[in-house]
Formats: sequence, C-alpha cells, structure tokens
Amino acid sequence: MCHHRKTIYQCNHVVVDPSPLRACKARRNYESGLSPEPCDVVETHGLSNLKVPRLCPPCHDKKSSLDSQLVRVKSLIADLKRELSESYGKCVSHMDDAGLESEKKQNNSSSKSEEATAVEADSAKVDPDEIMEKIGPIEIDPIEEFLRKKKQESDAHLMMISDYR
Repeated sequence: MCHHRKTIYQCNHVVVDPSPLRACKARRNYESGLSPEPCDVVETHGLSNLKVPRLCPPCHDKKSSLDSQLVRVKSLIADLKRELSESYGKCVSHMDDAGLESEKKQNNSSSKSEEATAVEADSAKVDPDEIMEKIGPIEIDPIEEFLRKKKQESDAHLMMISDYR
C-alpha cells in the first residue's frame, strides 16, 4: 500500500496525487526489478491530506459561467422592466388622450359604486342576494374560506386551528 497525498477542495471534490509520498515494499521491489507487478493499492492518510479553500477547476469554471449568465439575465430583466414601465406610461397617456379612464381611476370608481349600492340597500331594504348579483363575485382568500368552514363544523372544538405567528 503506497501512501499518496489527497487534495480536498471546498466543493468536496477530491484529487489524489498519482505519485506516492512513500512507496511500499511491493513498489520498491517492482522498481528494482525484483517483482513483475507494481503495487496497485492507493491509500491516503489524514496527516498527508491537504484541504484547499477554493473550488476545484471544473467547479470553478462552472461557477464562473453561471455567474456570467446570471449577470446577463439580471441586466436583461432590468432592461425589460424599464421598457415595460415606459410602455405603460405611453399606454396611460394614450388612454387619457382618447378620453378613457385608466386602471387606477376605474378601481376607485368601482369601489365607490360598491359603497353606493351598499348605502342604497340599507335605505331601500332590498334583498342582499340581489345586491350581490349586481355587484358581482367578491374575491375571498381560499385559505380563510377553508378555515371559516372548518370552524363551523360540529366537531370544530376538537381541532386546533390557530395563528402561530
């Protein structure tokens, strides 16, 4: 058993040095011509191991190529965001020129109309189901809806539904 030096990189890849630090008796006999076969057993020892605080060459190349791709993608995304904001500004200006309301104005007017229908319902004593049909579906968080239904079940007192924040 010949003792070889082992290099351990930061990425945990290992390279064993092909030349032995100390040749065993079988290898010395082969080198002197006394034995027909060399020693094929490679062994390392903890004292001869070398830890290197860097990546092995293949991992270093891979990381540098991925880093360059990431930089390129980030710059592309930044350019696309800038173009999107510019085109959105142009769309809003075109809508204003055409006399149409933008999204923000439509959202404000729709919330005001919902409040107005709620006030009308209180004053006219109209059926709430009819008002809901006029307003349209209200977006409900599916998780909250699930928990609400679970709390209404007959065995809800046995469940531990709580907010663990």
